[in-house]
Parts: sequence; C-alpha cells; structure tokens
Amino acid sequence: MATTGEQSRASYSRRVLFAVGEAGLFTHRITCWGRWGDSGFPGNQDMFSLLEAQSAFPQLDLQERVLIIGAGAAGIVAAAILNKLGLRTTVLEARDRIGGRIWTVTGPGAVPIDLGASWIHGTEGNPLMELAHRCGARLIATDRSRVALFTRRLQLVPREEIRRLAPLFQQLLSDAKQIAFRHRRDMSLSAGLLRAMLHRWRTLPKGARVLRWAWGAFELVLGTRTHNLSARYWDQDVDLAGGDRFVASGYLNLLRPLLDGLDIRLGQAVRTIRWRERGPVVVVTNRGEEFEAERLLCTLPLGVLKAGTVRFVPPLPPWKQAAIDRLGFGCLDKVILLFPRVFWNDDVDYLGFLTESPGGYAYFVNLHRLCGIPALMGFVTGRRARLQERTSDEKVVARAMKPLRRTFGRVPEPEQYWLTRWGRDEFSLGSYSYLPVGALGSEFDVLRCPVGDRLFFAGEATHRVFPGAVHGAVLSAIEAALRIAACARSDATLRRSVCALG
Repeated sequence: MATTGEQSRASYSRRVLFAVGEAGLFTHRITCWGRWGDSGFPGNQDMFSLLEAQSAFPQLDLQERVLIIGAGAAGIVAAAILNKLGLRTTVLEARDRIGGRIWTVTGPGAVPIDLGASWIHGTEGNPLMELAHRCGARLIATDRSRVALFTRRLQLVPREEIRRLAPLFQQLLSDAKQIAFRHRRDMSLSAGLLRAMLHRWRTLPKGARVLRWAWGAFELVLGTRTHNLSARYWDQDVDLAGGDRFVASGYLNLLRPLLDGLDIRLGQAVRTIRWRERGPVVVVTNRGEEFEAERLLCTLPLGVLKAGTVRFVPPLPPWKQAAIDRLGFGCLDKVILLFPRVFWNDDVDYLGFLTESPGGYAYFVNLHRLCGIPALMGFVTGRRARLQERTSDEKVVARAMKPLRRTFGRVPEPEQYWLTRWGRDEFSLGSYSYLPVGALGSEFDVLRCPVGDRLFFAGEATHRVFPGAVHGAVLSAIEAALRIAACARSDATLRRSVCALG
C-alpha cells in the first residue's frame, strides 16, 4: 500500500495545494504554516495553528450558522476549527455518544478498550500525533512481523520463514497490479494474486498454508475480501512513515482537547436534508425537530450514504450519487476476550493460526503487552463478518475460542468479552471504504467535492490519499472547514459591498 517517498511527496502536495487553492483566501497562509519534514507531508501543528494562531489567522467575525452531521473525528475537528474562525456550529449526532467509529469503552481497572479505531497509522506528518501529544496519550509501537504463528498445537513457524514471507507477498501484490494493467479490463485483486502465484509457483514456499494466512491477515487490514478489490487501484493511497502506534490510553481521548465550547446534540438522527442553491439548509431529525443553517457539512459514513437512509431533498446530483454507488464499504468486526490469566506467548504483538480458514479468527492482538490486561483481540472481515453479525454473542465467542483451544489445549473461559457489529449498526452500516473492481481513486475526490456552496462533505471516504484512516477523516475535515469559511467570507464581503452601494 505504500509508495516511494518521492511519489508520496508529489501526490500529496498536489492534492493539498489544489484543495486549499479553491479556498482562495487561505491559500498563502496554509502554505506558509505547513511544517514540511523529510516525509513531504504537512506538519502536525497545522490544525492547532488554525485553532490557536489568532494573529496569523484572525477570526472572520461572521455570524453564519453551519450544521455538521456526525460527531465523529471529522465532525468534531471541523466544528472546532469553524468555531474558532467565528462561525456558529451545531453538530447533530444520531448516537448517544460522540466519536462515531471511534468507540472507547472502559475495561477492568478502568483500562480503555477500543471497539473501533485502535491505531495511529504513521507518525510522520500525522495530525493525530499532535492530538496525542496534547492529551498525553500513551502510544505503543507495534510491528506486524512480531508475531507467533502456529501451525498446529504449540508448533511455531520459524521466524526466518515469516521474515521471508513479507517481501514475497509484496512482490505478488506488485505482480497482480501489473497483470491487471496488462489485461484489457480491471480484475479483482484475488484474481490478480492467483495469476501472480501461478507465474511464480516455482519460487513459492512449499505448502500454501503460510501464504494463505498472510493473504487472510492482509484482508483484515483492508476491511474486505480481495475478490472485492480493484487489482489496479486498491493501493492508490499512501502510507505515512514512522510505523503504527497503538493508542493504549483510549482513542476517544485524542478528540477531547477539541470539545471545549462545541454545541453537540446527541440522539439526533438526521432523516431529511432540504437544500437549495440559494437559501438556508433545513435538517429534520428523528425527533421531528428542525435545524436551519446557511451551510451544512455532511460527515455521514459512506455506508449510510449508500443505504439512502438520509433523504436529500432535492436528491444529490447524479455525479455525486454515482461516486457513492461506485465506492465500496467494508466491514471489520472485533471480538475482545478477557481471561483470568495469560496462557499465550506474551513476548509478541500478534498471534496467528494457520488452522483457520480465510476470513476466520486467524489473527489476534496481544492486549496484555499493549494494555496490561490478560486479553486477546480478534478480527473477522468481509462476508464472514456480516454473516457472524446475525448470530448470538455466545456463538461468536465460541467461534473465536476455537483456534485458541486447538493450539493451547485446555484454556480458561473468558471472564468478559466485547464484540462489534458494525455492519448492522444503522449509523455506520460498515467500517471503512475501499475501491472495488472497476472503480478509480478519483471517486474519493468526487465524494469530497461540495454541491454548490451549501452542501459540503468530509470523512475518511472523501480523502483520496488516506481513505479508511482516522487521519484521512481529520485532514478532510480541515479542508472542508476552510472551504466553508472561504464561502462564508465571500458571501459576507458581497453583502457588505451591496450595502455600501445602497
């Protein structure tokens, strides 16, 4: 999924300058504020410059109202920036909590447990690192190669074999991409991988179990099975440098420095958005309440937009709806099992099990090393996740326990568990976006584009460079806030000019 440093710098700098350039008024100042490091990505202080540098970016002193749909990362960041710039914001959140797909609950001994986002992916140029610093977050570096991979009961795959596996699988992914581009049409990534494996079958390791496990673990990162993904463009995004950091102190705490002074209305599920090119936007919620504003920022998850459970009147333009329809929205569910004691290898970040079929519980995170509690966090993705969501909690836990019992024999029953059903959550209907077969990276750009100067969009599915990531949602929110502020200032200048002429 990563590109070279030069490619990363070029693709991201073009995007930032184009996006901010449309905001006109703010182009020069944002460019000057960017603290560009070796990675070529904008520096961590950009968001806080917007929030704090009053002398560099004075308040616009506007009284325009902005409605923000959704109190996830994008909605909260945008509201904090717009408030600081002098606009009045109201955030409507359907749930009885903030955070959206960031969902932190309290475990034993007041230890935070995240049922949604858990990692900061990449530390260099990531705005989440500044948020983590501000709230004193405890971050733990994790390494996917630090894994105990079991073939059967207590039998481990040698570490050297695991180390050789990573470059081999990366080469197969590269081959699959080239095969797809040589083909007349796009194909699924799974089809490309199978063709690549056939081409390199003489150099593949004996036995397919380790490679099959790597394939399944790879799908967990993507939130969907590879037969859904575009072989040509699945990796059009960029990985930030610096490695992954597990947020051991609770992901929701990263947003708390931004909450001061925000008007967030919980339990307000938006049902209808009435808009027009000129005039106010009116939102009707499940409580029958109406909210009115000059502009609206929609941060609804792509799954909700695809389902059409929020009605736009008039409907969104065909070009916008087409992008919503073409993008994919995956499902990744977690099960977290708390045990009375640790019975597994405790010197690794991950446990892997070759006995599990693709899509099953073949991959667990060692939360004892990361959080200090005797717990394991397992994952299931794609169609298997959506099927599992229809079953009882007891059956889900029993399914997750199977590889542990096969490997470690008699193990204690979990004392407590937590699990997710993101696909059946009516306010998300999945986990995060992906590019299906036949789709292009430009679909993310189309979803990002505003409709006139009244409807604006933000969230992970609107960021072409970092889709599916919290930092993508945050960066899209910064951009959307600047667009809204630019439009508000333009309108205010026009009104003052008309008054002066009158």
